[in-house]
Amino acid sequence: MVESSVEFLSGRAYAARRGVSHTAVQKAIRSGRITTVDGKIDPAIADREWAENTDPSTSKNSLTGTPKGRRRGDAPPKPNEIDGGNGRATGTGYGRARAAREAALAGIAKLQLDEKTGKLVDANEVKLAFFNATRKARDELFAIPARIAPVLAALDDAADLEAILFDEIERVCKGLSDGNS
Repeated sequence: MVESSVEFLSGRAYAARRGVSHTAVQKAIRSGRITTVDGKIDPAIADREWAENTDPSTSKNSLTGTPKGRRRGDAPPKPNEIDGGNGRATGTGYGRARAAREAALAGIAKLQLDEKTGKLVDANEVKLAFFNATRKARDELFAIPARIAPVLAALDDAADLEAILFDEIERVCKGLSDGNS
């Protein structure tokens, strides 16, 4: 059997090590910000959980400068989640959650700005515009033979035929690129 080299501390010993009051440690345990094993605290895990699950925007202790961890009386307790294999409850990671929320809000704001400045457009509008442009190009190109057949029928010289065909195709392409026809 392998002995664990982890030194577990009482709530008071952990409070002294952390430089906070015993009451602060008790509140952190009750709110789920740090976890215990059989009533004892693993300082390495508790330090990590304390950092992850403490809201840095809350009021600070005047002596240590660490957050008091108070919440409104009507606020529900912070939800806990069960950690994979060990079955211990761990906090939700307020700092990570807030950073993810801020990143998502920044992404939404950027998308809204891009849309308002014209850098971002509706995909359906682009698809419709593309369909209309290609349909117009097809219709213009299919109309060439009917439009120039009488002129071509009167010509005998291949170079003249080629020049007329080239001029007509160029006219259609120019009209399409200008948005006219």
